Amino acid sequence: MLIISIVTTFIIMVYLTRYLIGLLVKTEKFNKHTNLFIGYKENSKNIFDKIDFVKNRKKIYIAVSLIIAKVLDITVGLRVKDNEEITGLDSALHEESGYRI
Repeated sequence: MLIISIVTTFIIMVYLTRYLIGLLVKTEKFNKHTNLFIGYKENSKNIFDKIDFVKNRKKIYIAVSLIIAKVLDITVGLRVKDNEEITGLDSALHEESGYRI
């Protein structure tokens, strides 16, 4: 039942989005702003308009992932303390053991 509701919601949202975007295009409000949909402008002074994000997507994904990982490492920490790792994470974090030895 859950899968049926997920698929139904997905289909409804896709067609609803297509319908709403179609209504927006029919208003002809964006006829003068063609660069909003094309994305690349040669004479632009903005650096983000000159970067081809599709061509360099792997480099950008890696850079953003490393930045997010570093921010998480600084704020929360990516590793547990050595003594918690030795005693076991179950015992150290919520004082339960997952197995008996």
